Amino acid sequence: MKQNVRLKDIPATVNIIDAHELKARSADQWLSAISYTPGIFAIRNYGGFNTLTIRGLDSRNALLLRDGVRDDTFLIQNSSPMSSFANVERIEILKGPNSVLYGQGAMAGVINIISKKPKKKRATSFLLRKEVSAHIELPPGLPGQSVPNPSDIE
Repeated sequence: MKQNVRLKDIPATVNIIDAHELKARSADQWLSAISYTPGIFAIRNYGGFNTLTIRGLDSRNALLLRDGVRDDTFLIQNSSPMSSFANVERIEILKGPNSVLYGQGAMAGVINIISKKPKKKRATSFLLRKEVSAHIELPPGLPGQSVPNPSDIE
């Protein structure tokens, strides 16, 4: 049954992750930042590629916006982290079919990454992070030496 309702009055589920929450989650990518949101399933696969589902629909049905502008690069390079989360004010997640509002590709939902507005005075911030992992596999019967700390590998 069709109803005479304006698009902006259509109810929708919206989750907002602000800068304080992003910092608390220690997120290095937008995908890891939204992974604790109900209805969203994000997993890091082997080879660095990620999988995202919103309400059971995969990332091909999700739309990523940066400051309201469509960004289709995440469909190809969804494993690459953003250059910095230091300039992200918040992430808005709009779940459900939103193609009527945002165009093609928003059947699962829309993720909008909002940048902070520039300040009048100069400011600098740094974020340092170290991640070390190693995997050593030897065939059976081949002598090898155990390495107690993976960061000792050169």
